[in-house]
Amino acid sequence: MTEWPLPPPASNARIHAALIDPQRLAAVHDTGLLDSVAEESFDRLTRLASKITGAPAAFVSLLDAHRDFYKSTFGLDGPLSTLRQLTGRTFCHYSLVSEGPLVLEDATQLPVFRDVPTVASLGVRAYAGIPLTTEAGQVLGSFCAVDFKAKRWTEQDIEILQELAHSAMREIRLRRALRDAEALNQQLVQQLHKVDELNQALHELARTDPLTGLRNRRAFDDSLGLEIASVERTRSPLSLLVLDVDHFKQINDSFGHDAGDKVLRSIAQVLSG
Repeated sequence: MTEWPLPPPASNARIHAALIDPQRLAAVHDTGLLDSVAEESFDRLTRLASKITGAPAAFVSLLDAHRDFYKSTFGLDGPLSTLRQLTGRTFCHYSLVSEGPLVLEDATQLPVFRDVPTVASLGVRAYAGIPLTTEAGQVLGSFCAVDFKAKRWTEQDIEILQELAHSAMREIRLRRALRDAEALNQQLVQQLHKVDELNQALHELARTDPLTGLRNRRAFDDSLGLEIASVERTRSPLSLLVLDVDHFKQINDSFGHDAGDKVLRSIAQVLSG
């Protein structure tokens, strides 16, 4: 049987520093999984861990600053399976700083570990945890299996848990990629909407006289073409009203073109009303 080396338990100060590390916390929150609902893709991994290793319980933990959030729990009844979080010291905190698999065959026989609250509250005795580590080296949490009696973990058990931990990280990266893709898609939709608005504005500018705000010659020709086509199709009558501004040249000559422009804008307002 494989004898697993047991490093001295990390101090509370070291664990606390790791838990509140800003870069690590940013990586945890960036997963978007804190307080998310249970998902079959993660639950399948914890079920497999239990079935293959024979451990009655397995879970995927994400470590926030002051709590453990369990993305998946298998074989753990009671509040943990519904609230899916724990506060206070947990075995996952030691796994956070273990720099590799943390393997405990009987926590009740080990100093410090026997005082972890879940030993008394949940009856945990054996624990095997694999840190969930990002490409940048930030530990998000752990993929763990536990037993409620002393257990001799085999080399195959730990290899299986490591493979399942890798699978859990792939699921985490996939969700982050999907979320980023959705954000990019939303940005693209917004940009396309802005382009549509700009095109519409340009279309309106091309059909509008900038001085009066009335339709220009291009718009008139387009509308007249449509009306003539309708008349030819329906054999209905068509009327065309032509307006002229009497003595407009005298206004420009006497008062200047600025005054003439004001007159044209006033007439446009009357026609628009």
